Amino acid sequence: MSKASVQFMIPAEARRRLVQELGYKEEEVRVMDPSLGMKMLEKGIKRPWGAQPMPQSWVMKAHGGGETSGGSAGVAGFLKTIVVIGTVVGCGFWFVKTMEEQDKLEKARLSKQTKRSKPRARPSYTRK
Repeated sequence: MSKASVQFMIPAEARRRLVQELGYKEEEVRVMDPSLGMKMLEKGIKRPWGAQPMPQSWVMKAHGGGETSGGSAGVAGFLKTIVVIGTVVGCGFWFVKTMEEQDKLEKARLSKQTKRSKPRARPSYTRK
């Protein structure tokens, strides 16, 4: 039975080997997806793309990487999320405020309607 594991970080010794032995740049190793980094070490794969930057799909999602089709990443994604949350909260406040105003208007209308109606005559009780 095999044990599944998820790599959360690249240990210092593995970082050193990726940079010194396999030719990856320190910045690339810092943001590289740990599971990919460890696979590169296991298989001894040297930096394969020459002078070009590391592919975005090799970057950890926390650093704005992952699949480039769809999905928001990095600061732009964070700001987009904040704008969406702010819009939803703003609409919620507007709705509540509108409902409070409608409630006040309805209470005022009922109050005026009650004042206009004739007071009911009290029944007179006479002794027999």
